[in-house]
Amino acid sequence: MLPDSSMPDEISRALRRVGAMWAASPVHPRIGGGLKKHWDALVGHWVASDLPVIVRRSGLRGNPIRHASGRTIILSDNSPSQWAFTKAYAGAEFSLDDIRGILAAWADALCDGTQGRRAEIGVQVHP
Repeated sequence: MLPDSSMPDEISRALRRVGAMWAASPVHPRIGGGLKKHWDALVGHWVASDLPVIVRRSGLRGNPIRHASGRTIILSDNSPSQWAFTKAYAGAEFSLDDIRGILAAWADALCDGTQGRRAEIGVQVHP
């Protein structure tokens, strides 16, 4: 989207109203109650683990980056977050070990099939 300063004010105001209406709408998909707590805890466990962190970023998708902390960061598109939301919305619950296996299965897709990149991530992903 264009910066607010280059967008006509009436369009910017209309978009903000639409966004607020969608956020307040009863048909806006939400993850509720205990399931939200489960997924929040899972994210917390993931952050505290040695699993790679997947970051949405265009351009260099699939390139593992070694953070100064030693943690592997994998640049990706929206697919992992969309997968997580649809699973949570459907009521699925996963453990950190489940996520480890899922990441191992996704390694080729996350790395665009490049063996060197897959191997680098595999070191972090496989138990």
